[in-house]
Amino acid sequence: MLSALFVVSSMIAIYTGIAYTLYLDMVVPLFVCLIYMRLDLRHTLLSSITSLLIVTFAIGDVASAIWMSQGILMGLICGYFIRKKETIFDDLFYSAILYRASVIAPVISAGV
Repeated sequence: MLSALFVVSSMIAIYTGIAYTLYLDMVVPLFVCLIYMRLDLRHTLLSSITSLLIVTFAIGDVASAIWMSQGILMGLICGYFIRKKETIFDDLFYSAILYRASVIAPVISAGV
């Protein structure tokens, strides 16, 4: 149910142009984090990849797809560290490292 809501809300937000305000920055990671908290990693990855492919092929907006994939990574990282039973400072430290690595690695590999 949450996956379907994620796909429909993503399609509406990207079609109307609302996606570039706060949807891709805040709502996509929130959806992915909630799906991860309710289900496990396998279902979350399947839901995220399916949503990303449906939005990409239906709309054809590559910039939104890249931005959405970064939000999916951020939601997975946040969901993982929320479910772990550690202190908040360890969670913040490791999630900051993982997020920076997930954002900087594609830039380095692209040669930018």
